[in-house]
Amino acid sequence: MGIHECWEPDRPVYVDVHDLPLERTSTGTYPIAIIVDSLRSRGSRVIPVTGTEADRNKEYLNTIRALAFDGGDGACLRLARDELNEPKLLRSATLAVLELIKLPPESVDVVLDFRYVGRDTIESLRATTTEALQAVQSIGSFRNVAVAGSSVPDLLTKRTQGVILKVPRKELELWEALLLTWPMPISDYAIVGAHYVPPAKFVTPPARIRYTTLREHVLRRTKRGEYREICKQLIESDEYLGARYSVGDQRIHHSARGQGGPGNPAIWVAYDTNHHLELVSEQAWNIVKGRGLENRFALPEPNPRPWLQPELIDV
Repeated sequence: MGIHECWEPDRPVYVDVHDLPLERTSTGTYPIAIIVDSLRSRGSRVIPVTGTEADRNKEYLNTIRALAFDGGDGACLRLARDELNEPKLLRSATLAVLELIKLPPESVDVVLDFRYVGRDTIESLRATTTEALQAVQSIGSFRNVAVAGSSVPDLLTKRTQGVILKVPRKELELWEALLLTWPMPISDYAIVGAHYVPPAKFVTPPARIRYTTLREHVLRRTKRGEYREICKQLIESDEYLGARYSVGDQRIHHSARGQGGPGNPAIWVAYDTNHHLELVSEQAWNIVKGRGLENRFALPEPNPRPWLQPELIDV
């Protein structure tokens, strides 16, 4: 599987299927069990992710319990936005999950998932998050607690064609606002929208670049055959960090120079995601260390340029 090939085997990977139908397969198995078992058979360390009983169902949670028992790396609980708005309900729902999956808080990671936050104020997000964190903390010491969200719109309409749209990274701003009081890992949706749903019928997607900077997502959209043109725009802009910054940046540079084929939407997302992961992992640890909090995390510090390939040195 592609996940196994691109992820370090000694680092656990979270697996969730919250955007897939929860119906069982023809064999009577939930899709998450098939994915988790397949990854583990290849040597990957997998942490299965679930929601609350209201978000999934009791049988689904029983499946998570079995997967967590077999793997020995615990489980992760993803709490949905409507649940975050009700702290008392959140606490009781979380306790019910722990009872069903038979795990103590110390073996469970929690993600407070706000999904799209582009229309929210930092003040309202911080207030809701603080109440939710207090409710979770009152239960016990969870292994990791993170707040997730995305500022990237799900769709860029034709009205944005030819326009350079700059979107503030509100999920980053929220994380920084909480960090001193609630030290936690950063979490986001990378460069895709939190509610993205693939089209129900065949469409020809436009060409896009979603490039992450220290404070913004810089979004470009153009006609399908003009991807090379927006690559040229990016590498000539102040936002571009250079071909040596990541493999994604190298590929964008090659596209701008006419080296290689034009690519396709899946490849373009891979380029932008690669750049995002490189930038955010470096940025987050710089912020954490700048505040003297590096010893407060149960996560390893990333290696410099983990996705950098040797041939980049001679570009």
